[in-house]
Amino acid sequence: MAALCDLILNNEPLLDQLFGAGRFKIKEVNDLCCEIVTDAAQIHVAYDLYRMTTDSQLRPLQVPEDLSESMPVEWWLRYLDRDDPLRRRGPLTAEQVTAELHLVGDIIQSALATLHAARDAACFLKGYEHGRLDAD
Repeated sequence: MAALCDLILNNEPLLDQLFGAGRFKIKEVNDLCCEIVTDAAQIHVAYDLYRMTTDSQLRPLQVPEDLSESMPVEWWLRYLDRDDPLRRRGPLTAEQVTAELHLVGDIIQSALATLHAARDAACFLKGYEHGRLDAD
């Protein structure tokens, strides 16, 4: 199985398109986890061996520190009132990684496009997190 970071690096033209040419840094955490830092967000991409899917979390970087928390992609999609696409299950593949990068790129371009949009999204997600914790 190829390392996740290698599959992400193979998508450099897509990364340039989504985040801006050369406006991102990639750091390998381990074979199944990689971190991408852009101007707008810190993205944690990981392959879940149990569920056999590629998942991500985003932490906005353009908001005050008390609002800047890492939240799962599913919560960001809820903020944008979008359905969570059915993720392909199976061994780690380039297709899974590409689909996840497209999803993350769309979230960044929609929810984190401006400082005002990023703050609104972060406030919603902070409240959503508190609501979920209170329900438990």
